[in-house]
Amino acid sequence: MGTNYYYYEKPPCPTCGLGNKRRHIGKSSPGWTFGLRVYPGYQDTTETGLFVESIKTLEDWIVLFSREGSEIRDEYNERVPAAFIIETITNRSWTESPDYPRTAKWWQQNEAEPGPNGLARRRIGEYCCGHGEGTWDYIEQAFS
Repeated sequence: MGTNYYYYEKPPCPTCGLGNKRRHIGKSSPGWTFGLRVYPGYQDTTETGLFVESIKTLEDWIVLFSREGSEIRDEYNERVPAAFIIETITNRSWTESPDYPRTAKWWQQNEAEPGPNGLARRRIGEYCCGHGEGTWDYIEQAFS
């Protein structure tokens, strides 16, 4: 089971929990590289859209994480420090379980390939638009 993380330009309202639009940072799943969401050329033109800049790399995310008043929350609405999410993205590893070996069939069924530090990583294609320089992959389309 994995955990999704979200970026808020401003914190949600402490009373009702509503507020500015959230942006999906990505998902941390055991044994996999971090699925880092990217938004190349993205522009939200809805009435409530707050995000207009492109996010193409981990470095772009790190710039957003340092913005005054912004915050990161996990899918359980728990606040997460920027240092924690950066560590979660960049310092990952996996030791394969002898009870659940990654066979050739497993790699094929999961559209995966071996990645760094014993992790599985997504094959570049419809779902993954690029491999990060470390323990993350770039995902351009929405996912959960």
